Amino acid sequence: MKKEQKQILAAAVALFAHKGIKGVSVDEIVRSCDLPKRSFYVYFDGKESLVHTIICHWIEKSEKYLSLNSYVASNAISELNNFFQSMESIAHYIQPVFFQELRKYYTTSWEYLESFREASLIPFLVLNINRGLKEEIYRHNTNSLLAAKIYFAHLEMVLDEGCMPGVTPDKILHEINTFLLHGLVNLRGMKLIYEKTMT
Repeated sequence: MKKEQKQILAAAVALFAHKGIKGVSVDEIVRSCDLPKRSFYVYFDGKESLVHTIICHWIEKSEKYLSLNSYVASNAISELNNFFQSMESIAHYIQPVFFQELRKYYTTSWEYLESFREASLIPFLVLNINRGLKEEIYRHNTNSLLAAKIYFAHLEMVLDEGCMPGVTPDKILHEINTFLLHGLVNLRGMKLIYEKTMT
């Protein structure tokens, strides 16, 4: 990827994250990275192709992260906490309006994101739960697929700006994550969580 294209993508992500997609013009994007407008159209047909490129890059990076996380985490709890931290940092940085507008106006990119959830995120969580069961730190009677689907259904609350006025999306997500983790672990797992918080 060329330097100018990287600059445009970085500028667009920063602007979209705070103002949403519709509230940001191509002019504003190129102005923020001090490039002529024609540079934008060398790499992108328009804002829709820019948005799709952003989503594709995000998914590609996320796939690599999920794969690496499974190897570096010492146990299922550590793996899940790493995942939660990455999700919470996204929720802290990107305002819900970005995802709302993505779903409403950029359906191809939204569907691609949804397919990533179904093909990668839910299976990641299922594998994590199965790992925790094998390590005997999660409750033995946990339905891994159902628990994963319930978790991602709850994430809809994070995208709804009006559901909890005055509470930031990352705070809502943190509580959802805490509920899931504490609902998954058995006494042995709870001891691991307690030991981690004490160190």
